[in-house]
Amino acid sequence: MLFLVKTYFSRSLNCRSYSTVSLAFTHTPNKSTNPPIVICHGLLGSKQSWKTLGKQLANRTERNVYALDARNHGNSPHTTNHNCEAMAQDVRAFIKDNKIEQPIILGHSMGGKTAMTFATLFPDALSKLIVIDVSPMRLSLHDEFVPYFKAMQEIKRIEPQTQKEVESIMFDYIPDKSMRQFLMTNIKRTREGVYRVQCNHDTLERELFQLEKPLNVFYKGPTLFITGDKSPYYNAFVENPKTIKSMFPLSRVETIHDAGHWLQSEKPEEFLGLVESFAKP
Repeated sequence: MLFLVKTYFSRSLNCRSYSTVSLAFTHTPNKSTNPPIVICHGLLGSKQSWKTLGKQLANRTERNVYALDARNHGNSPHTTNHNCEAMAQDVRAFIKDNKIEQPIILGHSMGGKTAMTFATLFPDALSKLIVIDVSPMRLSLHDEFVPYFKAMQEIKRIEPQTQKEVESIMFDYIPDKSMRQFLMTNIKRTREGVYRVQCNHDTLERELFQLEKPLNVFYKGPTLFITGDKSPYYNAFVENPKTIKSMFPLSRVETIHDAGHWLQSEKPEEFLGLVESFAKP
């Protein structure tokens, strides 16, 4: 269901209004009355990426946990635009529709940029912000993601009928096995017996430049950045500490040793420990 939202303004970001979409989500319940955690996944991920960690977060932090499918991902509606402002407004609509008050917003990669934008646009709508392995600085995504989109375009063209065919196509474009396995979560078998791409890869490829832009953001609430020293995005934190601090005055940056971009999967105990400590009332 699509519906219009009004235009919101903040001290750092003047944003147009977008037609928001009703986001698909999973809910891991907890009996505690602590404000919940709302999770925003990364590009080409989904709420399923956080299924196991969502349960662990609910137990460790004693909070309800909601993991969302961003627009153009998972079971959420497809749209012709894809940018941080639109996704932040989707999250705001989700929170209002579900009567969630003062959640902790947690975002990884693309979801981290969504979370930072949300905190800027709606600073009174969250209690704390957690950003995983992405900074407000400019990103370079094209070279990494174009092969992924080419593989998806090929699957769309061929409409393979077996998983072996899908894996063969993916192998031609994506040499890294773990990345192929991750992207396979976007490929679903239909009732007609063919495999199709679930995410809206056409829009995501066309709008990729939107996610590369630096963010003009500001949030004065408690903020935790978590990065890994093996991540390609680690240097942004090393090289721009003053800039990041000026945007997020109550922020701190925690680095997980020997972890890459998927640090929450590579080092789950270290990740959970940092979130648990930060989430304490």
